[in-house]
Amino acid sequence: MIQQLGSVRRLVLLMAVAALVAAIDLATKAWAASSLSSARPPTQLVDVCVPDGSGFTRTERMPTRRIEVLPVLRLKYAENCGGPFGFLRTADARVRYPVFVGATALAIVALVIVGIGARGRPLVGVALSLLTGGAIGNLTDRLRLGYVVDFLDLHVGARSWPTFNVADIGVTVGLALVVIDSLRAPKELDAPAAAPASASDAAAGPTSAADTVSAVADGSGTAREKPLDPPSA
Repeated sequence: MIQQLGSVRRLVLLMAVAALVAAIDLATKAWAASSLSSARPPTQLVDVCVPDGSGFTRTERMPTRRIEVLPVLRLKYAENCGGPFGFLRTADARVRYPVFVGATALAIVALVIVGIGARGRPLVGVALSLLTGGAIGNLTDRLRLGYVVDFLDLHVGARSWPTFNVADIGVTVGLALVVIDSLRAPKELDAPAAAPASASDAAAGPTSAADTVSAVADGSGTAREKPLDPPSA
């Protein structure tokens, strides 16, 4: 009963972390949409995530400004029809939606399994919480808008990393933690475990070095009493 309560508490904690990641992601996206973009006028409406003849996809909302936070980081509005960092961005919606919905469902199932049964590997639980929270945040955007809002832009000079969001950070960090845990696990398994002493061995007490040498020389494997030396003449 105590073990079951511990598993439930662990699962609730992991789900709370996932919900927090998703909530932060959605809140920051809402801020980016309202502060960094504006709605298109009715005469300029576009089809969501439908590329034109040249393969270019126009955004549903128009970016209005950029905010320089650091020399290598700025905030700007972008819309991503694919996965993290543009994965499957140009794929058909009939391909994108099953992939993203299935990935989110798998992340939730894995989180539940780990939360209930996994012990001694907290890193995996944290990783799956981050993955699940990020997947839920991005899937919510896809189901609600048809695309994902991105607003974090890393750049060095003219070179820029694909725009991302808080959910992408959760997914990336979660995957990194899974890799770290997988590298640590073999070392823990290879560590030799000391065999517990049996009750009979403990009762018999320690064996002297002379008894051990006598047992090996006798070939029996059983320690025998060493005979006394004969008296000298």
